[in-house]
Amino acid sequence: VHSNIGFVYSAKKEYEQALEHFHVAAEKAPENTQNLIFLGGTYLAMGDQAKAMEWYKKAEEKKSDFYVTNQIADIARISNDYKTAEVYYRKAIGHDATQPLPHLYLGTFLALDKKDDEAIKHCYKFIQLDKEKVALSIAKNLIKETLDKAPNAEEFFKEVITSNPDEALAHFY
Repeated sequence: VHSNIGFVYSAKKEYEQALEHFHVAAEKAPENTQNLIFLGGTYLAMGDQAKAMEWYKKAEEKKSDFYVTNQIADIARISNDYKTAEVYYRKAIGHDATQPLPHLYLGTFLALDKKDDEAIKHCYKFIQLDKEKVALSIAKNLIKETLDKAPNAEEFFKEVITSNPDEALAHFY
């Protein structure tokens, strides 16, 4: 009942009241990880990333799954804690490797860390799983912007495409 009341308050964006009821629900049913997730989600909606992270990590300790680990990774990424994000995106991929975005974010972090081969592998996986074709439009824009600023980059693009056409988009991305 307290979870349901918390949902009503949350839907009305009355987060303080929602938290009161989600806390009661978590106290009354400590084995129920959903209540911990509700607390994390409410704190996230309020903009309190540290508290959201705390509750999602408590939920993850009880039951690790894709949703919870991906939430932790997203919060770490938003908070610019890339090392933590990398760890949790790897865990999220371990739970469900068919989800595209963890591959994209992990690939990005690996590229920043100069781990190019693994970065390309994850970017390529994102592109393969990307049903909405977000990667293609982003890559096209990136190529256009690059050519506008550096027309001599065309030779580089041609070389990448001809050397490995299957992974060319991942290289561009």
